[in-house]
Amino acid sequence: MQNELNNNQESFCKKAKMSLFTFPITKTDSITNITPFDILVKVKSTEFQPIVEKIHGIKNKEERDGVKALSLPSFTPSGLYSKRNQDNFIQHSGILCVDFDNVSDLDDLKNKLLSDKEIETLLLFLSPSGNGYKWFVRIPPNELTHILYFEAIENYLKSNYHIEIDKSCKNISRACYLSFDPNAYLNFGNPKELDSNFLSKWKSSLEKQELNLESNDFDKELNLNRVKLIVDQIVLNQINIAEDYEEWLKIGFSLCQLGEDGRFFFHEISKQSGKYKRSETDRKYDSISESYDGQISLGTFFFIAKQNGIELSFNKIKEVKLDENKSNYETLESSSSICDRLNNAKKLPKLTRLLGNIWCKGEIHILFADNGTGKSVWATQIADDLSKGRSTFEILPNHAPPQRILFYDFELSDIQLLERYSNEFGNTYPFHPNLIMPRWDFNDPFFFNKKEKFNKLIIKKIKRDIEIFKPDVLVIDNITFLSTEATQDANVALELLRALIDIKNEFKISILVLAHTPKIKPGFQISNNDLAGSKHLSNLVDSVSAIGVSATDKNIKYIKSIKCRSTQKEFDSKNVIMVKQEKVDCFLRFTYLGQGNELQLIKDKSQIAEEEFEEDVKMQVINLYLEQKSIRKIAEETGLSKSKVDRIIQNYRLDQDFES
Repeated sequence: MQNELNNNQESFCKKAKMSLFTFPITKTDSITNITPFDILVKVKSTEFQPIVEKIHGIKNKEERDGVKALSLPSFTPSGLYSKRNQDNFIQHSGILCVDFDNVSDLDDLKNKLLSDKEIETLLLFLSPSGNGYKWFVRIPPNELTHILYFEAIENYLKSNYHIEIDKSCKNISRACYLSFDPNAYLNFGNPKELDSNFLSKWKSSLEKQELNLESNDFDKELNLNRVKLIVDQIVLNQINIAEDYEEWLKIGFSLCQLGEDGRFFFHEISKQSGKYKRSETDRKYDSISESYDGQISLGTFFFIAKQNGIELSFNKIKEVKLDENKSNYETLESSSSICDRLNNAKKLPKLTRLLGNIWCKGEIHILFADNGTGKSVWATQIADDLSKGRSTFEILPNHAPPQRILFYDFELSDIQLLERYSNEFGNTYPFHPNLIMPRWDFNDPFFFNKKEKFNKLIIKKIKRDIEIFKPDVLVIDNITFLSTEATQDANVALELLRALIDIKNEFKISILVLAHTPKIKPGFQISNNDLAGSKHLSNLVDSVSAIGVSATDKNIKYIKSIKCRSTQKEFDSKNVIMVKQEKVDCFLRFTYLGQGNELQLIKDKSQIAEEEFEEDVKMQVINLYLEQKSIRKIAEETGLSKSKVDRIIQNYRLDQDFES
């Protein structure tokens, strides 16, 4: 390695091109190209010393971020851009920047990185905050493989140095601030570019395990059937596993192990995203195929599928001898022709609606909402109507005869239940005997089996009750009580739902599951991303709906359909069901008010006015904020209310994808 100036030597550090951006950070147009050598000169000079030393003296993180955003230029280490976003990407620089934050021993880490034999350092300097490093290494100049090398480097550092790195470095368009470090290091030679051998050695071991083949021989026919099994689930259940651009590329690379046969599956997977464009997907598969070196296998695809809640039942696959006169692609397509699918559909029972187009018989449905929105009230109302064989609202017809309901209410005490379903004269609501609501006694010796997890004992109890009461419908209020662990944890929630899916399939019943959502930001539409425990939950179930609250009248709520697998999504954001919660004849219920537009319900006048601001007004607020002016001062200078100013600043913070 070399760390001395040699102006006559033409090396990588003087050839690699990156884009430079001026401050404040809100300016996203590139002003010029810059090389690692140029970066070294700027960082070692005193140009940014006063600003960086000022940042070192600021203890408040938000204040530090504001000074950096206002006063320091930034550059994109991994590529050239005309404008700083992925749509304006020009070419990859062949460089990956790794962030080390909150380092306890800076000298020790620097010595380790500079002496590392497997990854040679290109450039290393202190971050503007002074408590970490910016470490630059060489990777192949390929946009498509960038994330793969990032993950391999991440695994390498974790294994060798027990260091966690900033995961946002995987984004090619991520910017890095210039800094001041008189001891910055630059390799003036040609540091080694990481290659496919490094990638193969350090890619995720979890992804390797998903292929789980005893032999190194690749059985193409067997793996075509494996992939088809997964893609069939994705298409049938409308599961989007490729919304993230980097994940999309990884899926494409792994499918390249199937050669041209992988193209069909890449399209089927990509179609589940609203961003899908056939021509773009074709071009991307072409470019991925050209770059494919065999190092990324189907194990990566299987791993991603499993992370999205898709069952990998490879042991159930029957190997099918493909027609030797046809390509694998043609054989797979013809085996799923539209005629075959229509003929199969004729043999299936017709859909029976329980709650109109929101929930059908035989489905697992998730209803989620924030605390205090009335989801328990709504679930009880639905259960009451199903037990009597009647429709909840005219627009939500019930086509099933009276159903036997097993309703688990883990939240209400008997006194609270009486309060909801009685009047001041002591009269109680006449529920039908079909609606069964057993008490749960957690002091029952059944739950003291120390050989089994508590969560599994609860599932066993549910199965035992189903065998006793023989219900048509199971209602669980709510999923939190099925586990001793936090169901906000995606893995815990997914495990519980898989258990409920097994119950649905074993007993052929319909299931309604209530779930929480974290606090939804005012003025934002509800989506499956708001479901506590990860949006992957919605991938596993058949249908999902949510309850929201009007911003102008808290007594008015609305019901929105989030996902419908079997029916048309009738009650989307443009056609939500408006209701009012009230007690009628001893029964606390939702009363139908009509249908409306979600946006009109969730936005008050000040929010609507805020959305109509011109871009220069928003930029004025952000720039004043970066100048460290208070919200009150910004409000005075712009004429906006303090609450509006605060919202603009909060949205700006959320939108930034820069280092801390």
